[in-house]
Amino acid sequence: TLESKLEVQVSETSEDQPGHATSFDECNNENDFSENRRISDDTVKSDDNCNQQEDVTDNNEILKEFSISRHIQFLMEQTEFKKHLLNDQIQADIQFSHRYGYPLLTITMKKSDQLAVMEHLTAFLSIEMNCVGIPQSITDFLSTCDCIRHQLNSKLRHLSIQAGIYKNTEQAISVIALDHQQRSKAISTINDTILIHDIVIMGDDFKLVLEDQVLRSDFLYGLPNIDLVLLKTEINHPLCLCSITIIGLDHCIQQITAIIKKRIQKYKMVQFSVTLNMDYQSASRLEFFRNQLYQIQDQFSCYIHWKNIIEDDDMKDYEEGEIFIRCCPSDQNLISNRINKLFRNSVLIEKSGISQFSKLGRYLSSQDGQIKLQSLQMDYDCIIDVHSPAFKPTNYPKENLDTNSASLIRDNTFIKDAQSTFVVQHISKNHLMINSLSIKLVNGSLPKSLKLCDACLNWTSYKDFKVGETATQLAGLGGEKYQDECIKTFNRLNMESIAVTHGHDTGVQIIYHVPFFNSNRSLGWLSEKLSQCLHIASEAGMNSLLIPVMETDEAGLECNQLAEEMFRIIIDYCRQRLEHPKLSAIQFYTVPKNKDGHKALQKALAMVDESQLSRNEASEIALITQYPTTKEENNHDSKSEIVLIAECDTFSEPCKISVEFGTIQHIQGQVAIDMTKICKQHSSNQFLSENFQLSSLDHTQDTIEFDASCTSNLPLCHVCPYGLMTGFNLILTCLNMSGKKSVVCPLIHLDMSRDDVHSLISKYELFLNQQKCRKSRINCIRFLIGNKNRALEIAAWIQQYIKENIAKLQWTITQSSQFHLDGIKLRIAAENQTIIQKIESKIEESVPSWKNQSIQLDDDDVWNMEDDRWHRFALQFWCKYNTLVIRNQSQSTRSNGNLLLYGQDDDIIQAVSEIHQISKSKWQQLAEEEMQEFTANSLSWLVKSGNKSYPFCRELNYKIEKVYKIYQKGNSTSPLQDFDTYIKTIDFSRMMITTNEDKLFAIDRLITQENISIPDNWEYDTVDEVKNGPTRIVDVTNEAELREIADLAKSDGIQFTKLQRVQNWNLYYRYQLRKKEVAAVIERYQAGKDPERRLFHGTESQKIASICRAGFDRDYSGTAHGSLHGTGSYFTNQPQKALRFGNMLLVARVITGIYTQSSGKGKPNLQLIPGSASERVHSVVDHLQRPSIFVVSNDNAAYPEYILHLPTRTPMAV
Repeated sequence: TLESKLEVQVSETSEDQPGHATSFDECNNENDFSENRRISDDTVKSDDNCNQQEDVTDNNEILKEFSISRHIQFLMEQTEFKKHLLNDQIQADIQFSHRYGYPLLTITMKKSDQLAVMEHLTAFLSIEMNCVGIPQSITDFLSTCDCIRHQLNSKLRHLSIQAGIYKNTEQAISVIALDHQQRSKAISTINDTILIHDIVIMGDDFKLVLEDQVLRSDFLYGLPNIDLVLLKTEINHPLCLCSITIIGLDHCIQQITAIIKKRIQKYKMVQFSVTLNMDYQSASRLEFFRNQLYQIQDQFSCYIHWKNIIEDDDMKDYEEGEIFIRCCPSDQNLISNRINKLFRNSVLIEKSGISQFSKLGRYLSSQDGQIKLQSLQMDYDCIIDVHSPAFKPTNYPKENLDTNSASLIRDNTFIKDAQSTFVVQHISKNHLMINSLSIKLVNGSLPKSLKLCDACLNWTSYKDFKVGETATQLAGLGGEKYQDECIKTFNRLNMESIAVTHGHDTGVQIIYHVPFFNSNRSLGWLSEKLSQCLHIASEAGMNSLLIPVMETDEAGLECNQLAEEMFRIIIDYCRQRLEHPKLSAIQFYTVPKNKDGHKALQKALAMVDESQLSRNEASEIALITQYPTTKEENNHDSKSEIVLIAECDTFSEPCKISVEFGTIQHIQGQVAIDMTKICKQHSSNQFLSENFQLSSLDHTQDTIEFDASCTSNLPLCHVCPYGLMTGFNLILTCLNMSGKKSVVCPLIHLDMSRDDVHSLISKYELFLNQQKCRKSRINCIRFLIGNKNRALEIAAWIQQYIKENIAKLQWTITQSSQFHLDGIKLRIAAENQTIIQKIESKIEESVPSWKNQSIQLDDDDVWNMEDDRWHRFALQFWCKYNTLVIRNQSQSTRSNGNLLLYGQDDDIIQAVSEIHQISKSKWQQLAEEEMQEFTANSLSWLVKSGNKSYPFCRELNYKIEKVYKIYQKGNSTSPLQDFDTYIKTIDFSRMMITTNEDKLFAIDRLITQENISIPDNWEYDTVDEVKNGPTRIVDVTNEAELREIADLAKSDGIQFTKLQRVQNWNLYYRYQLRKKEVAAVIERYQAGKDPERRLFHGTESQKIASICRAGFDRDYSGTAHGSLHGTGSYFTNQPQKALRFGNMLLVARVITGIYTQSSGKGKPNLQLIPGSASERVHSVVDHLQRPSIFVVSNDNAAYPEYILHLPTRTPMAV
């Protein structure tokens, strides 16, 4: 029958739609209706396989439901489907509703009309849905103007056209019709009703359109019916044309066009000039005036030219000091007043070299600071200009810089990049690892590759952002916003610059546009720009970069040479950033047709340090069984990154200065200056001052102290911070007398400016001159800064000092970062000096002062730190967060005391967060190590190679066992991935691992055997059946065993219908091992205490099998009912209380051991056993005196012993 045919064609329901309803198409794919999907005849052989629901309402009527898509519902309503049925004498009730978020069509009809209704429904199987034939501007108009769209749909119904204009959830417009003829009629009607009119303005004398191609708001103000039309603008810069397109109904267009033509003449730009006679030759004044005039240009979209301020070839005929302005007439007075005010405030002061990290620098850059400066400008009729620092390339000759390797400083010796620190791993023929940098070759889809990267490089032309194969694809993927930003950005681009835009809809965050097609297309030019892009992406914090590789005919370069040069640049980048490479992944992308380019890249990749390719069996196994790097090597705080090295050969022994980014942790050297130990004089004050330059030389001499308790690689020399800046020369002299030759000097004080840095270098030069007759002297000072940008800032100031003071000592820059930061410049222009002084005073009053905060820290490790370790701990926070951390020494004991932190608010917040994180992670690490050790003692995972087996390291052994338990629970059947090691996947079903080079190795799980006997009440035939067989659930029939558990449950009024014993040797064995460990601890601290209890655990029936097979899992703590007493597995001695959490009851053996009161909701229970420095309690309870709830955090501390089957009941509410 026709009904059966219709069902065969359209009955399959989308997987996203539950329920039984006929689906006309995939409801989550509104634009894919026309593709008829067919299923096999088996689908409709029975009612169970049919997705159509039919209800018989009475003997004569039936009800049918159809799951349809939104555009089908729209077309049925637009074409008046119900009315058509009535015209054919079909009595049917049509209702539209929603089920699970999708439209549902319900039809109630007579049985005799069913075939006729189904015939009408078949008309919707061949609909057409697209917008072909309608200009893009009209679809944009219909998408934004809903009222016009509704009017047009009404007109189509009035004309009996079986079609409509549909807007989907993504705001896209389509014409949907029953057939091609109806769609053609609808498109013709739409094009006749909506008109497009263009107004073209010749020349550049009209300023109607802003940079983002939006008409000025004052130009649009008062236009009638502006909501019923769409205005679009397009600028053709080469032809000096501006086109305004008006889309809408005829009467609206005529009215608005007439008004716009009248208004255009009012916005014809006028020009005027201003002549000023004043002294503006000062470089700082000139820069100030230039910045202010640029701001006026941007604000009013005007043109300002002044021969001495803004260079322009057209200004040669103008007189000195004459300013030429072109602007809209309405802006003329405003611009004139601004310029007059600018030059009227002729007294100008400039403060430069303000650190952006000082309290003043932070305030000037903050939103509060900007608001305050605007208020001061209004109150004092002045101009305040804040110029924030930006990355600038260094100007030192390349031959003086060591850019091919990263230098490591050890004491006063500079060791060039050692081969052992440069690790190259060929993962596959398309994948290379250089240290932590992943380099992959991709030949395929560009959109897919873009989604995997943060940034993308685009070879294009600065004249047209669509030039180039990759550029064309990016323009299509990015959409209008991307194209608009490119047009705006490329206007300022030249052949030597790199444009940076957002990725928008391309899939990446940032795109770097390199104008390769405007260059000489040489390999050298390409190499320079590729190197710049790598460093820019790295400094911008990008983790991954996609580099498209051009074809030979497109680039004009031989593919092998191009590939080898690109890899050479990558290797140079790795050498320069050996310590801390910011980029973690680089992908070279080639289009599928560029097979030669892809092969050339593979060849170049294989040639990178080919010695790494030859690995013997031992090294292969080591890669599998060990982590590739230790945690310390992955920690960016564990090493320092050098941003500057300066050397002086004036004396017999070379002297060096370096600026390094890092913390005091793991830094080696002869001595480090520690300014975190406050002297008694200052520690007695209620609040510490933030001004560290107040003390005299006597104070410096009195507070210098060498730490005799130091046992690390970097001894400390303590000095009160209030004497450090003043007595820096004296400190060097004292250290020199003690025979030290290399000094690590962390950040001196918070508000260290450029002048302070210059003063320090000057004092070191003075020290060198004073000690020039001595054979042994300090010849290396390492400034250690915990913030990368601040390190760059200080390095820039040292370079500036060296450049300006060549006559003093002959310093040579031997290593420098490619980019450096200068300080903030503050310029104030006012009528006289008195006003400027008032403004400076107001700014100083508004700058936030140093804050202090006291925190309670329940961490015995912090309070029991030896003095040497504590000072390193405090010095780490000083370097990293500019925060002074002080232990409260007034406590009678160092347990549970207060830490006092001094610094800026933002710094204190970060420091407090890290202190708590360190405390928390320390206990988590101890718990992790405890589980690793227990796992290693109870079982071993092995990798097999030939006839030999090799154990995994302890960390991997625990990690593999953890995911194996997840596999046992049935939560994952596919190969497990993401091991952060040489292992790519583990397939437990086959007991095989796959390496990153796609090699297969067999693995095995070996349980360590202990002298643990099988319980007497277990039922089995052979020992091997118990120890090597599956888990068994056995019905208990033994009367004594039944009575024992019945008595235990009956105490709380619980009766069971059946009792089952769980026989899982793997779980029982690990439980007994844990019980032995806990018993040994109890013997030391609370001898005689029973380590074990029988307790109850309530859960849902569907979870019983998983618990019996894999045990209790603390990772699920709180997922169902919260974690009132902290994270862990919950048990109780009251079965009724356990039944609040499910309809099934387990009796478990639980190692409660030594317990204490719980820490609270959601918190880990990490309390120590009283009298122990490291042993944690074994469980926590709800009430210490009368406990009823026990929580254990060790998964091996509980064994599910029995399953109690209860009479049918409804679980109680929690």
